[in-house]
Amino acid sequence: MINRFDMYIICGNNGKSISKRCESGFIYNALTTACEQGNYFSNIYYLIKQWRTPLGPCTFDSTLCKNEGQCIDEPTIENGFKCICSSLFQGEYCEKGKRDIWLIKKKRDNI
Repeated sequence: MINRFDMYIICGNNGKSISKRCESGFIYNALTTACEQGNYFSNIYYLIKQWRTPLGPCTFDSTLCKNEGQCIDEPTIENGFKCICSSLFQGEYCEKGKRDIWLIKKKRDNI
């Protein structure tokens, strides 16, 4: 009898589905799309824990971070998320261009 938790299906190049099986001692985790070491009960606990975890603000609003900043749910801080800015921007929401910051500092120092 096949253990249904160690099998998964991929799409082949010809458009047909192909059944695959994880190595012995591994089971397929659909959340990570990978075979992971573990057993059925520990993975069910993990799935339930993930399901019960509330979704953060980044899940519902992709515009929280400006200028292509990456939104990361962070439940330990007040607003529930943080922004990872590109190298050209900074600020809590990646709203400040680094060149703009440099110009403001330069003007302030010359006054």
